[in-house]
Amino acid sequence: MPPRNLSWVAAQQPIHTDLRPRVVRRADGERRYLADGRFMLLKVGPAATGASYLFLGYEDLPPGTAIPEHTHEVDEEVLIVHRGRVEVVFSNDSAEASVGDVVFLPPRMHVHVRTLGSDTASIFFAFPRGSVERCFEYVGRGEGEAAPRRFTRADTAEALRTCQMTIY
Repeated sequence: MPPRNLSWVAAQQPIHTDLRPRVVRRADGERRYLADGRFMLLKVGPAATGASYLFLGYEDLPPGTAIPEHTHEVDEEVLIVHRGRVEVVFSNDSAEASVGDVVFLPPRMHVHVRTLGSDTASIFFAFPRGSVERCFEYVGRGEGEAAPRRFTRADTAEALRTCQMTIY
C-alpha cells in the first residue's frame, strides 16, 4: 500500500534547484532608471537571486508618471500596490487600486498604470518566468550608466525573445 503522507512522497522527488533562501532587503536589487524619472528594482530572478521560475520587481511611480500602455504576449502578471494609489487602465475599462490591492493581468491584456494624487505610488510586479528579468535589463539605464546602452541586432533579438511584450 502506498504511503498516505503525500508530503513525504513529494519530499522524495528531485528538486530543480539547490538555491538557498535569503531575505532581499528593501533597497536590494538591480536599479534601472527610466527616462521619465521612474526607477525600478529587479529583486528576484536569475541574476538577482538565482531564481529560475520566478521574477519580482519593484517600481516607484512619482506623481504624474505612468507605466506606458503595453501587453505581455505570453505571461500573466501580478501587480501589488505597496504605497499610494494608481489607476489601472485595461483594454476598455479602468479601476483604482490602493495599498494592499492586487491586480491580476492575463496575457495579451492592454494595460497601463498611472499614479493618482500627489504622492508617489509604489508597486511590486511579478511574473511566473524568471527569464523576464533579462527583459527588464534592457529598460532604462543601470546604476553608473550615463545613458541607456545602445543595442546591437543580437541584443534586440534577445530582448524580443525574452520580453514577449508589445509597448504602444
